[in-house]
Amino acid sequence: MSAAPYDSEESVILLDYTNEEESLDSTTANGVQMTSEITKSDTKYNENSLHVTVHNEGQKDAKAAWSRIGKNLSISVESP
Repeated sequence: MSAAPYDSEESVILLDYTNEEESLDSTTANGVQMTSEITKSDTKYNENSLHVTVHNEGQKDAKAAWSRIGKNLSISVESP
């Protein structure tokens, strides 16, 4: 996860997915299943990436089928 496009010289890495034990905050609507895994496949530079899969098993209204994944970070980034 970065604060700019991954190939930008101004990119700042916020989370590099090297620690599989590091937990992410996630939640879903009822009937929605979400899985996530750290992978090196499907990445441009063979670096770690987070692969997230979400499947709606119960919500008939697509607007009611949601998921959220995130990470609270306690870092400071200096502006240029």
